[in-house]
Amino acid sequence: MAGIQFNGLATGLDYEALKEALLARYQRRADSINTNIAKQDTTKAALSDLKRVLGTFGEIAEKLDADVFEKREVESSDEDIFTANAINSDAANGEYEIFVNQLASNSVATIGSAQTSANDIIGAGTFNIETANGTAYSVNLTDANSTLADLRQAINDQHGENLNANIIEVQSGSFQLVVSTAASGADNNIIVGAGQSEITGFDAGFLGGGVVNERVGLNAIFEVDGIQIQRSSNEVTDVIEGITLNFKNESTVGTKQSLRVANDFDGMVDGVKEFIAGYNDVLTQIGALTDAERGGPLVGDSSVLDLARQVRSMITRALPNASALNLRDDGTVGFTALSQIGFESDSQTGELSLDETEFKEALTDNFSEIKNLFLGKSSSSNANVSLVSDFGETPFSGSINLDTINDTATIDGQTYNLDRTGSALSFQSGSAYEGLSFFSAASVGSVDIEVSAGLGKLIENLSDTYAGFAGIFDDRTDSIDNRTRQLERDLVRANTRIDDERARLDRIFAQAETAVSQLQGLQSSLGAQTGGFR
Repeated sequence: MAGIQFNGLATGLDYEALKEALLARYQRRADSINTNIAKQDTTKAALSDLKRVLGTFGEIAEKLDADVFEKREVESSDEDIFTANAINSDAANGEYEIFVNQLASNSVATIGSAQTSANDIIGAGTFNIETANGTAYSVNLTDANSTLADLRQAINDQHGENLNANIIEVQSGSFQLVVSTAASGADNNIIVGAGQSEITGFDAGFLGGGVVNERVGLNAIFEVDGIQIQRSSNEVTDVIEGITLNFKNESTVGTKQSLRVANDFDGMVDGVKEFIAGYNDVLTQIGALTDAERGGPLVGDSSVLDLARQVRSMITRALPNASALNLRDDGTVGFTALSQIGFESDSQTGELSLDETEFKEALTDNFSEIKNLFLGKSSSSNANVSLVSDFGETPFSGSINLDTINDTATIDGQTYNLDRTGSALSFQSGSAYEGLSFFSAASVGSVDIEVSAGLGKLIENLSDTYAGFAGIFDDRTDSIDNRTRQLERDLVRANTRIDDERARLDRIFAQAETAVSQLQGLQSSLGAQTGGFR
């Protein structure tokens, strides 16, 4: 509030300047609170930006398996005959010989005699279609004024998922009702005959045409590596695991086509470059937010500095326990760190780059080792016992000795009792390793299990810890919101104090002005009265 303004006509004082000077210490308090609120808002916005960038990096890490290291490159030698694509990571690398003997087809039948138009009346009657698998479809029209178009519409309305009815102008002024099966294959062939596919009750001019199978429903017949196979569709998903085949044309006698399935190394390079970009974005964001020279809003923030330390360490160090999993046939240790496979770190900024040539050579020579670095792996000294899941708060890497006779596990010299449900063993609730579970198909006194979590899972877990729901950044944001609300309450009180003090000073100054004016008036009056005595 501006308050009352005085000119100080009686006293000659600048009341406004005096009042602002007296209010200054209260205003400094309010200004300090406003500054603190703005700082809280800036910190919150900075954490939000970092959360977004770190969350994106976590999502990239999460997709390293299916979208990167499980990708397959699928190639058909003749796409006029068939095409193929990998539908999941189960596709096994290899080359397959393909020969398409016969394409699958749906069944097509003409219904009744051709009419002069789609609106010709065919009367009331019953339409029946039966396919080779014994499925029957029926439509009954009761209106004597039913048209050819009415029958078509009724078939589509009642059986549109399985049958498709159309009226085709086969020649000028001649309209034929045609019904086709939605699905292809021999089992869906339309069977013509009394009590099977027939029309009854309609006008004689329509009934005369009966039901005629114009195209037989056929299976696709094809060969994979010389083995003849039949399927009802030209789209085949269950012959070569993880691969969908789409047949386009029949093969020419005496020819063979091939299908090649291989690791998609180019796709892996692209995926790893996206991973590097995500990592660099995190470093850049942290650098900008903690740069003291540029007034970064998170300068000295311990949680952010700890995040930077952890993410750099994950990228630059050897992956935990990778040396136990990436053992080569000659007994030597294979790749254990990104720096060995073409990843290069800038000595000044810490940002990553990729030597694509070196990385591709590593993929070609030791693909499984690189896959283990990113996706992790476990091994067991007994084929009947294995690690099946790791749902712990922190991904586990290390050595475990299992005793599946006494249901115990030993890690770093400490032995833990396990819970058993059938063949499943798991660490007990509250254990430091809760979430680790195993499958045991045999009672064995000592089984050595080696586990390396993999970089992807480590990054994903770190992202969830900081940027996930109810993570560190959410907790920080909640704390900032609480602090901001308290500051806003403090600001209301500070502003109220300023207004109250201004009002009090206005009253005092008004009283002073009035008193001085009265004194001045009294002085003038006395002067006038004593002037006659001079």
